Amino acid sequence: MSLQETAWLYSIDQFHLVKSVMATKGVFATHGGGNVCTGEEQIDTGYPPAPCKYVSWLHSTLERVWAHGTIANSPQPLWLDFHGFQYATDDPEAVAHRLSGNEIEARLEARLNRVGEESHPNLAGKLQYYDGVSHDEMLMMDNRWDQ
Repeated sequence: MSLQETAWLYSIDQFHLVKSVMATKGVFATHGGGNVCTGEEQIDTGYPPAPCKYVSWLHSTLERVWAHGTIANSPQPLWLDFHGFQYATDDPEAVAHRLSGNEIEARLEARLNRVGEESHPNLAGKLQYYDGVSHDEMLMMDNRWDQ
């Protein structure tokens, strides 16, 4: 599948559609991509106008639809690039970059199933890859928040 065939998924119209079916306090999360390089002609199809600017372009697009946006990057050694996630919400209580690692831990503890109560052993009590420490580390790359 080519970039042109999937670019519409990242258009501002699609994000407005997503927001229209979300709960008021909902949080939109998506793969944040790496610095995908695209040609300038692809701006009309939903991709950024400048080569290798996907992360910043997606972030600014999400902030045009929602009140708050967060970039959370993590290294991906296989791709030799940073990849991660982007979050967007209108709920000031759910803005990812305003939540501390301790708050993340408390929220996870309140929501995860206790041992013996899970429907599958992998769903018990603790996540393998995400916790308060990884949350803090994923947000360290950007110190411009709330300035």
